Amino acid sequence: MDKSDLQLALESIDPDAVRSYSGRSMYGKECLAITTSDSPFTFFATMLDILNDDCSDECECRAVIAVVTDALMQAHTDSMGMGTVIYFPGIPFVK
Repeated sequence: MDKSDLQLALESIDPDAVRSYSGRSMYGKECLAITTSDSPFTFFATMLDILNDDCSDECECRAVIAVVTDALMQAHTDSMGMGTVIYFPGIPFVK
């Protein structure tokens, strides 16, 4: 199984923070996740900024925006004490 575009994008931000996670009401089923000490809003703003820097043409930028928009529509969060896990049910984590 290939990594999703979202997983590749998350790994470009912080490869050590990308992991599998089983969130609320997932009953042990795992999905793609990333841990962060930032708020989800700050995290996604940073993600857009980093990915936008990688855009070399308009079509590529639209693809980046589509990946982030889709991620935002699917994202859930859990508090982990001093940080947050942002997870994406339905998107598998691939090692």
